[in-house]
Amino acid sequence: MPSSAEPMSATTKTDRPASMADSATATGNAPPPAIDLVLAPMVAPFLKACPQIELEIVGDSSFVDIVAAGFDAGVRYGEHLAQDMIAVSLSPPQRYAVVASPRVKTRDRSASIR
Repeated sequence: MPSSAEPMSATTKTDRPASMADSATATGNAPPPAIDLVLAPMVAPFLKACPQIELEIVGDSSFVDIVAAGFDAGVRYGEHLAQDMIAVSLSPPQRYAVVASPRVKTRDRSASIR
């Protein structure tokens, strides 16, 4: 997996026929977990449907102003959306859980693990 500062190129220009003069590059920014869990399964079908588009996705966990940074799009968790952004849901709501062994809970009796 590329480092968080490297673009993850879903395809390269060398994969395209020379006759595709109308090709375009779309750049995006997303937290690495969103790339792995949400975007990765979508990339191949998207590129098959839109072979003239090259995707460059940069994984970055920090909050990036996609417009100021020159990205075409960004993936954010719902609570991190700028008020003036147009948003489209990419997945149903996700639930996360923190888990620990009983031994961890006995070390700190004030911890509340359900």
